[in-house]
Amino acid sequence: MNNKQVTRIVLTALFAALAFVATYIIRVPTVGTNGYVNIGDTIVLLCAWMIGGVYGGLAAGIGSALSDLAGGYGPYIPGTFVIKFFMAVIAYLIFAALKKANVN
Repeated sequence: MNNKQVTRIVLTALFAALAFVATYIIRVPTVGTNGYVNIGDTIVLLCAWMIGGVYGGLAAGIGSALSDLAGGYGPYIPGTFVIKFFMAVIAYLIFAALKKANVN
């Protein structure tokens, strides 16, 4: 395992923890849905832009899903993981396409 791989794994773990904290600690309950509004999506997008690709998606999905687990929203864990994973991957693909378009 080289330095680049270790750095990516460490960043993935760090951003998963940041996504968990931003989603779990800072939340405002919504009336009528038993859900909540949070700022975790900002970290999901940071995962996409800072790490990118699958690793960014894993960090976003794991951190957000762990927040559901800790918050007592067990049935939503698989959906949250998939949604946040793809949200980060798609955001990365958009970012990469815009970056490539601006270079030319």
